[in-house]
Amino acid sequence: MADFAAPRVRRQGHRGPVRIPELIGSTCLHARQFIAHVDPFTFAVHGFKALLLKETGVAAIWQDIVYLTVFGVVALAVAVPLFKRSL
Repeated sequence: MADFAAPRVRRQGHRGPVRIPELIGSTCLHARQFIAHVDPFTFAVHGFKALLLKETGVAAIWQDIVYLTVFGVVALAVAVPLFKRSL
């Protein structure tokens, strides 16, 4: 059982967890928030959580559905011209 904890300690460093300087963490926070706001996975998870865990209806997640539909259409519109078929 002790063997499972040993690799974690080695990854953290010999004196404890390795800390990222506050400057890097604070500047990256805005970038991470932007990525999370644009990422379709965020909207999908929000919708699934609302439907499965909170037992809400489709009316509660209509914004998630609209965003995922628009994202899918835009991604498909960009991907189709870029796809080169070769035999």
